[in-house]
Amino acid sequence: MYFFNSKHKKIIIYVIIYVVGDKMRRKVEHYNGKTISRKVLNRINLIDLKIIQEGITQFEMAKLKSVKALCKEHDTTKEQEHIIIGEDWYIIYTEISEEEIEIKDWMAIHNVENKLTQTMEMYSALKNILLEHKDCYIEGMLRHSTSYPFYQKILDNGYIEEICDVVAIYEDTEEIEQIKQQIFSQYDSYEEYLQDESRNKYESVSLDDYIYHEVSFTVTNAFINKYKHSGRK
Repeated sequence: MYFFNSKHKKIIIYVIIYVVGDKMRRKVEHYNGKTISRKVLNRINLIDLKIIQEGITQFEMAKLKSVKALCKEHDTTKEQEHIIIGEDWYIIYTEISEEEIEIKDWMAIHNVENKLTQTMEMYSALKNILLEHKDCYIEGMLRHSTSYPFYQKILDNGYIEEICDVVAIYEDTEEIEQIKQQIFSQYDSYEEYLQDESRNKYESVSLDDYIYHEVSFTVTNAFINKYKHSGRK
């Protein structure tokens, strides 16, 4: 905006700066028990649909129609179910018992405007889960190309103690079967395949998107001491 001051023969310039970034992101929210609504499940369904459209998975994701259906699928009650959801990702985990929790689903849309923000939100959510269940055994099935790198990072930092890590492919299509045959013609196991940094990614599909890790672990004192005063963020 420009204003002319005739008395002093000066032009006074007011500079107004607008910071324009990504559209306003939804606040990350944590739902449990009776607070899990049909509206929350619909948000999960929309994220799943976008992930399928990206071609990240060939799983036929079951549309969540009700909280009752979710509990039936997991063999749980509403009080055992937890959903943490952001703009373009979500984590579903269940309290199996006072000593054990299981991460049931961890999904995120790949093609987002602010990948860094998404990553920070998910890491913060994972941190809060681990802090709240620091005395539990924690289990989960993690995709090698998406959620597993988070797990690997906290493992490398000494924040968790691994109990097991079993690698497998659960998606069953003709294309995947052909790739599996190629792998086992060159390697003795998926683990050996993953350790080979020069492994063939294949032109038609990245096999890493179809490899899952069934992991179980506990939280170490190093993690607790680092984050115990941070609180939920």
